[in-house]
Amino acid sequence: MLKQKLAEFKHSTQPTIDTYTDGSKDGNKVAVAAAAVVNNDIFSVRLLDESTIFTAEARAIELAFEYIRISKNNHFTIFYDSLSCLQSLHNMNIDHPFISSILFNYHQVVEKANMSNFAGFPQQRK
Repeated sequence: MLKQKLAEFKHSTQPTIDTYTDGSKDGNKVAVAAAAVVNNDIFSVRLLDESTIFTAEARAIELAFEYIRISKNNHFTIFYDSLSCLQSLHNMNIDHPFISSILFNYHQVVEKANMSNFAGFPQQRK
């Protein structure tokens, strides 16, 4: 089902550089990554121990925006799967520093016309 929705979405938009994000937690160790498909660029960051998975997912999206801001390419899509980040972004919850940064970067990138899509395909984590 998710693959079908992704294919439909990509077919309905202009070609973009697809950027995927993920946050991961193993025990108390937390890391994030953003991967841009165009040049197999992968950016990753280790977060402080005991960081939450929400913080990891939000930092991964922020990392994707950092890549977009320095890129010379013009059309991007960020794919992410965090329902809690989607809700915080929708509600403009600026209490969390990474959500605030994502909203700020989103508006800056859109102003420069460097971004086409910001696509959340959230899944409820169990």
